[in-house]
Amino acid sequence: MILVNHQEVYPLSEAVLQRMREELQRYTRRFGLREATVVLVDDPYITRLNQEFLGHPGPTNVLAFDLGDEAEVYVSVETTAREFGPHRLVIGLLYYAVHGLLHLSGYDHKVKSRAAEMERLQQEVLADLERRFADEASQES
Repeated sequence: MILVNHQEVYPLSEAVLQRMREELQRYTRRFGLREATVVLVDDPYITRLNQEFLGHPGPTNVLAFDLGDEAEVYVSVETTAREFGPHRLVIGLLYYAVHGLLHLSGYDHKVKSRAAEMERLQQEVLADLERRFADEASQES
């Protein structure tokens, strides 16, 4: 699992990035997801991708691209901070990265037959992240 921090709006230490890599690898193994490069970007960057490749104006939280032999997931750190709050930024970034990996692995919330399973997996991931990060915060206190 490759994780690249390509934004400077929200500083993320190498320790945080390493933890995120480990978490993404854990979910990849747990759910049999496709490996990908996950790139953390700012809103202007994801806005350009969103417009160029999907024809949608403005930023979005996550975009996933299947490039054949390779796959890339782009997550907007700014949008994630707005949606999850800065205090839950890492949880949100991991949640959206897994969301992109699910898409690359054949899950789709727009296809009725796959939507329920994708939603179930996403809720499982979010609950797991909330628990794991809350457990760590309580151990540090």
